[in-house]
Amino acid sequence: MGKIKLKILIGILTILLFANLASAAVNIVEDSIMIEADYEKFTDEDQVNISATTNTITVHNDGLTNETIIVTATGLPEDYATGSEEMTIEPGKNATTKLTLTIPHEQDSGETNIGNIVIKSADDNSELGSVDLIQNTPSMLVFDEIEIDYYNEDGSTESDTLNKEDEELDLSEKVRIGSEFVISFTVENLFDNDYDEHKIKDIEINVDLSSSKLTEDDIDDKYDLENLDGEESDSTVEIRFNISDEEKAKSYDIEFTLEGKDDKSSKHKVVKVITFETGIVDDDLRIIKAEVTPNELSTCLDELSLDFQIKNLGSDDQKYAAYSIFNQELDINENMKDIVLEQYDDSDNTYSETFTFPLEDIKEKKYYLDINTYYNNDKNSDFRRITLDFQKCKVDTPPEPEVVKKVEPTPEENKTKEDAGQTTTTGGSNSGNNGAGDTQVSTSDIVKTVEDPYTQEDYLVAIIVIGIVLVLAMVITFFVVLLK
Repeated sequence: MGKIKLKILIGILTILLFANLASAAVNIVEDSIMIEADYEKFTDEDQVNISATTNTITVHNDGLTNETIIVTATGLPEDYATGSEEMTIEPGKNATTKLTLTIPHEQDSGETNIGNIVIKSADDNSELGSVDLIQNTPSMLVFDEIEIDYYNEDGSTESDTLNKEDEELDLSEKVRIGSEFVISFTVENLFDNDYDEHKIKDIEINVDLSSSKLTEDDIDDKYDLENLDGEESDSTVEIRFNISDEEKAKSYDIEFTLEGKDDKSSKHKVVKVITFETGIVDDDLRIIKAEVTPNELSTCLDELSLDFQIKNLGSDDQKYAAYSIFNQELDINENMKDIVLEQYDDSDNTYSETFTFPLEDIKEKKYYLDINTYYNNDKNSDFRRITLDFQKCKVDTPPEPEVVKKVEPTPEENKTKEDAGQTTTTGGSNSGNNGAGDTQVSTSDIVKTVEDPYTQEDYLVAIIVIGIVLVLAMVITFFVVLLK
């Protein structure tokens, strides 16, 4: 009796197991499905959507029988459209398919969940499984190129480029501390220029340094650019700063974020990262300052000054640091040896001096002042050439005195003055010399004036007289004619 019950139980369990295995047991292998919406496909003037295809959708059948299913997308935004795919999957096998969607110009760049990929039974349309459908929209605003110019730890120039396709760049060499670091950007709008909504505006680049101690320079963290039409590039952005010489050698990164908005108000954003290490060598005696005064040089000068400073930026202490400052034409030749400087991160690692150089027989030309630093007294470490551009001396010319023309009196005026006496006194008594209120005027101070001898009344009388004479002449002529 017990054996019968056991057989019955095993039979029931077997039936249930087979029933479970026979039921539809299909699932989507991927955790999510991606579809890329490339807005570069908007190429016509009034185009409203593009066609895009999903990544491969893999469905696995865990059952014991063939399963026919329908693959489709659900929960899409209003202006999206999709079809569906039907396929039959053998037991224990996979089947793959893709879906094609109609996609409008609506989303920001980046990844956005726009719905679900769903598998349904072809028999009763019941849902058998689903995963998220993610739209990836590439940014139409891109860094076409980022170029980095810098000095390696040995002082040689280097240039590395971060291309459009790459997100990160590790500089090929270590960057020399205390040196100039230059980043140049080329920004591009990828929209087709024939498409109506092609313009990108409100463009800005944000710069984020991993450490504020990377540089002591005051650099901007945001740069605004002009609007860009489709298929247009703009390469006006350049960032320059000096790598701090106070930091120890370590790793840094700089992140650049480019953002803008298109004519459909969709936002476009791309992020790039540059990573590098700073490097320090054993012997590095650097010229930190070499400033000449005055700023404007002319042949008038009889001396000039040089504010000079060197610094040990190497990892070794220097017991035999040296420098030379030289120009043969200007008779400048300054040298010093055996300068003791501690290593780069100690306080006593700097030497400063101010020089005054006398000048003689300076010509209007350019002179070149060569400055060198040395370790072990004779091994060259750093070099700088300063251009001294002397201009022609500008001498201030005093204004010419005003010339007053003396007018000689006419004989008639001389005669009048002789009758009146040689001196005329006004404003007071004639007694006393130079009394208060007395002004003496000599004949040489009198300016000749010419007055018109005839008044307007004289001219009027003359005209009347001439008129009367003409009338009388005409009357006499008339009588003479009558008498004849």
